[in-house]
Amino acid sequence: MNSSISGYNPAYHFIVKTEVIDQPETYKNSIFGTTLNVGKKIRGFLGLNDDYYVTLNHDQKVKFTITTDSKEIMSAILEKANESGEYRQIIDYQYVQQQGLYTITALLQAGKYKIKPSTRWQQQNEVNYIIQFDEFTYSDVPTTYRYYNEIMSLSTMGIIQGYTDEQFKPTNSITRRQVFTMLSRYNDLDLIPIREMIQFKDVTRFSADYQLILPFYSAGIIDGSNGKMELSSNLTRAQLAKILVNTFDLKMKGTPTEFKDVSSKHYAYDYIQILASNGITKGSYGNFMPNEPVSREHFSVFLYRLFENMKES
Repeated sequence: MNSSISGYNPAYHFIVKTEVIDQPETYKNSIFGTTLNVGKKIRGFLGLNDDYYVTLNHDQKVKFTITTDSKEIMSAILEKANESGEYRQIIDYQYVQQQGLYTITALLQAGKYKIKPSTRWQQQNEVNYIIQFDEFTYSDVPTTYRYYNEIMSLSTMGIIQGYTDEQFKPTNSITRRQVFTMLSRYNDLDLIPIREMIQFKDVTRFSADYQLILPFYSAGIIDGSNGKMELSSNLTRAQLAKILVNTFDLKMKGTPTEFKDVSSKHYAYDYIQILASNGITKGSYGNFMPNEPVSREHFSVFLYRLFENMKES
């Protein structure tokens, strides 16, 4: 949060004007504790009084925006509720001034949030604002995109988050670091340590990368190569098959699928067979293309199918 430009003043609160914009809902004179729905927005202003806030409870990824054309600086306290319903986690947001408009934006994963806009301590004038929550869609993944459902499903779960420019870049190759980062966001991931972590040449003990790969290495899912983890390298389809099978302890289900380009002597043969038998991969024209790099969209498809498979089990 940009605390250098503003401070929270409990003397300010929301007063809602009579105008409600787009799909109007009924509000009282104040919006104290009001839970806003996705796709709604209201117009109001900040004035002197008690401490007021708005909440949002949603099961999908949304884009939160406060916009004001006031000359006065506006800020916000944005908090997320934990499992006990307590608002403890402070969420960062972007603050932009452009063409006379001050805008606060944040991408929010599914959950319950409390939003308390505020102005500077010395603020005297009213600050007009529009506050809204909109369903989030990556700019390069329209609803007509072939893997839209798979990508947005994982986005809603918080497993994939895209880039800061609100793009997902679906056809980009995925790196080993990105794969382990995304898998680590799965809430029900249960990795049982079976060995001690070793020191890799390219991962220092006190780095974020060390903490990222620690549970995966300790559980025997990854081994590295020649003393390196090479987290910036692209992941191949064969390597992904091994990681997914080991991470989720997948077993052979039904009749295995033979791929023309994967011999029984290939190191990942069994992993690929297991992945295919669970319907997670289908290949292309009888080929699996084990040495091809995995794209971000295909990783999303594999993981989506895996989760759907787990629901049916």
